[in-house]
Amino acid sequence: MKKLKICMISKYPPHKGGTSSLNYWLSRRLGELGHEVHVVTDPPETGENYLKNLDAEQISDYEPKNVKVHGAESVSGTNLKSRVSFLVNFSLGVMEENAIDVIDTKYFIPYGVAGFFLKLIKGKPLVTRHGGSDMLYLLKDPSYRTLLISMLKNSDKIILDPSKLEEIKSLGVEEERIAACSDHVNGTGHVSAKEARRFLEKTGIDDAFPIIGCFGKISRGKGLIELLSSLSKIKNEEFLLLLAPEAERGMIKSCVSRSGLERKTKILDYQPPWLMPYLYHSLTALIATEVDFPVKFHTPLTAYEAFASGKCTVISEETHEKYQFKNLKDGVDAVIVNPKDTGNYAKRLKWIIRNPEKAEGIGINAKSSARCSNRGVILKKLLEIYGETAESG
Repeated sequence: MKKLKICMISKYPPHKGGTSSLNYWLSRRLGELGHEVHVVTDPPETGENYLKNLDAEQISDYEPKNVKVHGAESVSGTNLKSRVSFLVNFSLGVMEENAIDVIDTKYFIPYGVAGFFLKLIKGKPLVTRHGGSDMLYLLKDPSYRTLLISMLKNSDKIILDPSKLEEIKSLGVEEERIAACSDHVNGTGHVSAKEARRFLEKTGIDDAFPIIGCFGKISRGKGLIELLSSLSKIKNEEFLLLLAPEAERGMIKSCVSRSGLERKTKILDYQPPWLMPYLYHSLTALIATEVDFPVKFHTPLTAYEAFASGKCTVISEETHEKYQFKNLKDGVDAVIVNPKDTGNYAKRLKWIIRNPEKAEGIGINAKSSARCSNRGVILKKLLEIYGETAESG
């Protein structure tokens, strides 16, 4: 395959969240294979931008090999009422300066719509990827529905969750435009014991005891209250609860305090994607539970990353029902719990804390599971999609 030049329009650091992390690792993997990725993103709505605090080493991680980021540090962009216009403007400059082969977007608004306009303006092929809220809310909202259906019908390829295939076809989208596959390229890499120790020392993490981790958007539909309630039942055990939330640290700190776990808990500031492998490396187990999560086909990105890191991962029965994780066996390659049954949940967590070697074995089994270690397969499929789309355009 020829080396491609891809204009990726979506969330990317300094945006937080699973989509930003997913796009970071996807662009990084593409760059490592020699493809050129130009990421166009808008400044976060909060105006929070941690990029200015990055040292030279982290800047090279932020823009890894063959990846260039445009728009993230714009001062005026934060106040623009039309993010679509902002993204189209930056992307036009990128496309005029570089021989872009294909436009890639994730999230329908504003990124997919911006990509749709660019396709109409520049005539370049468009690959559209969706997020959870796209299907649950935006596509059903009459304020956007007509535009989004037109965008989908005119996309050269739509990368789609398999469970949504029939729904999209029912809109009149031609099946040959649809690729029902994942775009989760797990963000893990080799971390030596020395590197991990240096990172832990910098962040003040005490790894003398088993470490239970919970990362990302942990406060809404992710079972934080159930986790704290369960751990409070076994707080005489020796463990460290390591939290790295994307937001709402004050609220999370209050929940920890009410559970009586202040001395057992370390709450970190938000950690960008390229530092997450160090956190995963330090864990005894990761908590990736969903409890009454509104987007039913959503799967937690942290679970993929923990599986790929070979770490014991605790998922909820709700998460286990999803097709990506149905093949996992409780106690073999995952720990599957009902978070609302805090008594039994506490017993399972106690077992992990008291048997870290056996928990490690569960993580190793998960890493070898076909569904959880298929980063290379997914990346190959995505490259085929990008390559075929570029050729057809």
